[in-house]
Amino acid sequence: KSAVTPCIESYVQLWQKHVPTLDVEEHKGRFFDTYPFSPALMTMILTRVPARGGFQNVRGALSFLGNMVRLTHSGHDIITPGDASLNDKANTIMLKDLDPSGDLISRARENMEDLKPRAPMSQSLAASVLLHTLTERGSSRGASREELIFDLLSPSTDINAFEQTLMGFQKYASYFHHHEGRYYFDLEENALFPLW
Repeated sequence: KSAVTPCIESYVQLWQKHVPTLDVEEHKGRFFDTYPFSPALMTMILTRVPARGGFQNVRGALSFLGNMVRLTHSGHDIITPGDASLNDKANTIMLKDLDPSGDLISRARENMEDLKPRAPMSQSLAASVLLHTLTERGSSRGASREELIFDLLSPSTDINAFEQTLMGFQKYASYFHHHEGRYYFDLEENALFPLW
């Protein structure tokens, strides 16, 4: 526990800077329980995915988390929904448990590829928003701005890159929607989508 304390405190302080309403002590406590995974990722995989009938059992959830460790172990301090790479075949195959046709995954990946040249965090944003969309609960579809901050910001990233990417997706991603403070992917094209 003492070995991971500096890492957890660094992330929580950064998030608190951009989300002043964050309950720091509660978040730290949850983070110690889930490290190296973010609390948000563990809530998704252990609570929201089974509620939607995905991954079928504990083995499926562990397989998904194990694959995320394989993808990130050499370059990340923590693992968040933003690390669920849409370029990784194993990830997308497992996500088809939540999107059997694969259509939503394909549209999110298409938007991500289109935005790569103009949005520095496009891969992470697309992964996070898609995972939030696929594991939606009740009327809370997709991710809030605060949830995306937890999923994408790290001490080595710049808030301006985050803002630029979010703005780029809102402006140029055809299947990326923003409604009542939540961001999500949809099979329908965004009615406000401009032609390039």
